[in-house]
Amino acid sequence: MTTTAAGRDWCSLALILDGLDLEAVIGGDRRAAEEARSCLARHRSLAANKLFLKSLDVVITERCSLRCRDCSNLMQYYRRPADCDPEAVVAETAAVLDLVDGLDELRVIGGEPLRHPGWPRIVEGLLELPVGRITVYSNGTLDPGPVFRPGPAHERLFFMFTDYGPLSRHLSTIAARFDREGVRYRIEPVESWTDCAAIGPRRRSPEAARTVLGECCARNLTTLLRGALYRCPFLAHAMNLQAIPRLEKDRVRLSGQDRGAARAALAEMLTRDVLASCDYCPGRSFAADPIVPAVQIREPRPYAEV
Repeated sequence: MTTTAAGRDWCSLALILDGLDLEAVIGGDRRAAEEARSCLARHRSLAANKLFLKSLDVVITERCSLRCRDCSNLMQYYRRPADCDPEAVVAETAAVLDLVDGLDELRVIGGEPLRHPGWPRIVEGLLELPVGRITVYSNGTLDPGPVFRPGPAHERLFFMFTDYGPLSRHLSTIAARFDREGVRYRIEPVESWTDCAAIGPRRRSPEAARTVLGECCARNLTTLLRGALYRCPFLAHAMNLQAIPRLEKDRVRLSGQDRGAARAALAEMLTRDVLASCDYCPGRSFAADPIVPAVQIREPRPYAEV
């Protein structure tokens, strides 16, 4: 539990407070509890010889109900988007949990996850796994309807909706139903986007590459897509689209290697300060100039396969 820093014994506070009901301690303030969990997750990751993930983005579909020109997850490039197999999603997520010492949040994403006809089955499967919280991220364009009936076992489930104005046409219906059924959710207005969706080599110097990754707001959004782990959704989908070279050092396959090798590869990938694949990304700095979010286009954006 302890490690040595600057000649002193040090212990991760997150390990001491493991299992504490933060929401109860904070007085029922869910948002404050979420911020506290995030802080403790960062602290937890510093524990010696431990491998913790603050979150894991689990992609369940490439399909989306919108086609945003500047989507940072690259949905606008898919010509033939497909759903992921429900059983495979749950099994692969379980395999990730076997590699790490802890995971604070599973983030179910797409595309638009509610476009997957099997999303309730996937969520039910994920709820059986030992993870603290499961959040489904949605754009509010689809009404999930009465297909999902939560009960006491779903206390760890949360829905996060982004409000895109007129595009999110079902938000009021969803909110009314979830309020009646006691489903936990939050609706957030869309934030400013940045211009980070263009795919192509930049041929940066090593120093510039370190700066781009160091300033990236998505550098810790570990992503699971079709049996492999990536540092962020951009790299996951760029490789899945074959829009960038499939550099095996920049992803971790969950099959074909033993647990020790996969765990070591994941730890190395998550702590590296340069990823060759990042050269194909424009960068996603917090300081980048904002652009108009969710501009809709009719056809998929073109790109060159490698």
